[in-house]
Amino acid sequence: MSADTGAGRAATPWPEHPPTIDESAVLRVLADAVVVADRRGMVAGANPAAEALFGRRVQVGLPLVELVPQRFRSAHQAGFGNFVRTGHGRLVGGGPVQVAALRADGSELPVELTLAVVGEPDDPQFAVVATIRDVSRRVDLERQALLSRYLQATVDAARDGVLAWASDGRVLAVNRTFCELWGLETSDIPVGGNAEAVLALCQAQLADQTPLLQTIGARGGDASQSRSSTLSLHDGRIVEGYAAPITDDADVIIGRVWYVHDDTERRAADAQRTALVVQLREAQRSQRFLLDASNVLAHVSGFTETLQALASVAVPQLGDICLIDVVDAAGRPRRVAAVHADPAHQALVDVLRTRYAPVATGTHPSIEAMRVRRSRWSADMSDEFLRSVTRNDEHFRIAKQLGCSSFMTIPLIANDAVLGTVTLLSAGSGRRFGPDDVSLAEELASRVALVIAKERHYDVERNLSHTLQTNLLPSELPTVETLQFAVRYLPGTTDAEVGGDFWDVMVTGSGEVALAIGDVAGHDITAAATMAQLRSACRALRSQANSPDELINLLHTNWDHLGLDRMATALFARLDPTNGKLTIASAGHLPPLIVEPDRAWFPTLDPAAPLGVPGAERPVLWEGELPVGAGLVLYTDGLVEDRHRDIDEGTGRLIRAAVGAATRTPDVLLDHILTALSGATRADDVALLAVQRT
Repeated sequence: MSADTGAGRAATPWPEHPPTIDESAVLRVLADAVVVADRRGMVAGANPAAEALFGRRVQVGLPLVELVPQRFRSAHQAGFGNFVRTGHGRLVGGGPVQVAALRADGSELPVELTLAVVGEPDDPQFAVVATIRDVSRRVDLERQALLSRYLQATVDAARDGVLAWASDGRVLAVNRTFCELWGLETSDIPVGGNAEAVLALCQAQLADQTPLLQTIGARGGDASQSRSSTLSLHDGRIVEGYAAPITDDADVIIGRVWYVHDDTERRAADAQRTALVVQLREAQRSQRFLLDASNVLAHVSGFTETLQALASVAVPQLGDICLIDVVDAAGRPRRVAAVHADPAHQALVDVLRTRYAPVATGTHPSIEAMRVRRSRWSADMSDEFLRSVTRNDEHFRIAKQLGCSSFMTIPLIANDAVLGTVTLLSAGSGRRFGPDDVSLAEELASRVALVIAKERHYDVERNLSHTLQTNLLPSELPTVETLQFAVRYLPGTTDAEVGGDFWDVMVTGSGEVALAIGDVAGHDITAAATMAQLRSACRALRSQANSPDELINLLHTNWDHLGLDRMATALFARLDPTNGKLTIASAGHLPPLIVEPDRAWFPTLDPAAPLGVPGAERPVLWEGELPVGAGLVLYTDGLVEDRHRDIDEGTGRLIRAAVGAATRTPDVLLDHILTALSGATRADDVALLAVQRT
């Protein structure tokens, strides 16, 4: 039997009864794994490739879910059950899907799954056929490619030159910076190329190849170690290198990475800085002392304190001992500072200050330097010289005991006036002064002399100002049989101008004691004048007022007529010495402190605005009693407030100081308060007035 194909050729006839094909034999030879499951989700059959893939026998009746990783089992069972019930499934009849298979050893294997069905879900012969292909190699290659892209992106972003290679010598990544540093083209280092060839190109440029071979982990180097190296190139450049191993999750070394950067410019800059440091060493010595001196001088006040601070910073940088002599108003030399670098020898130096200051008619180098207005110095101090400049055997013995061996005396000259001298001694350190030391000391002395001249002039102004201010305050306190009084006035130490703090005490015609304390705004002569006028006005108006609040009201009303052009805070009180009746009113001033045997407290006042503020309302009068044995302390804000503490902290300290006083007598109480709250340096004046009822 034949058929015409229309092309002139005879077709091979198909057998009338084709041969029977053994389907199980086909499954056995398939390279892909095949697993058949019934409608219950049980394995109905599997080929040898499936058992090889899962690493176990895939027996008939095995729950299909046991081949699925634990985290996917719920989704698998839900999807399979839904397909059996409805005949619809997301994965059936579609293309291959990548999932994970569970091997017998518990490991997971990435596989590609294709599903097909035999019959309908309601057919007893229904089956699901899963064709499973191991795609772990493909996934691994894709992961490596992705990691390679990440690695290259990281390498490209690095500031250093970077070369990374695998254990088999393949280049994994390289950036442009690496190529430019070694003068290579990017085409010379293809990814996947030979890393050894690249390293050979780098080695050829080195004056010494050994550091590189050790760094990259070859020829004696340990590839598991991270190493740094400094490489010298033939062209004079210096390259810093750092190599480290690349490891996988199991800490197996799979490659190495090498970071390099050109360190030539930085090293040249370091060399220049080193040379500059050497050149500026002497200048730095001068600047260090000048900065130290400036810092100390900025925190001291007073002529003597300034010179003592200068002597303290001069040792040991300029010498072992520093002596400072000044000329007083009568033209006589006076030693105001003597400091030894070693505190153990300070007692001997103190004797030089108190007993053996130079005399105007003597031959001491300090006197000679002031007389000729030039420095005197010597690298050596012989016994003969020491005898000539010491006054007696004790003086000579102290000089020898201190080990004085070299000296320089520098005059302090400012505004063409000789203020004194600075004498620096080598005593025990073995240094020998020379012209460079003298030049340095002279430069420093010329700068410091100007500060000292200003400080001495400032001292004079400050003393005059504070004397004037003190004379404006009452000179005597009244005598009242049942009362004790005490006052304290401390001028500010950081300002030469006078302030406006004031206090006053007087006995009225009714026998009551009138107390007042206040503070006029500002620190100048106008503040002092306003303070004196205000105190006089208070005394004049007090006769027209029956109480402290009326006095404040009168002052507010008549402020413009009084001609006072500064605002002021003030507190007024009246105390009846017979029964202790106490009345208080405030014009913007802090409340007084009432001190009893077991406590101290502030009365709650309702103050008016400060004096001089237009339209101020009348204050509320506070009335109470001062018990026998109790005290009343009036004060200005300089006691409890400054830039380092707020007023709440200051008033809290005031209460604690008052409670901690040994007695409540006014003098002892005020001294204890000032010791606790007022230091040697004050930005503002402090006035205190205390009265105790006995």
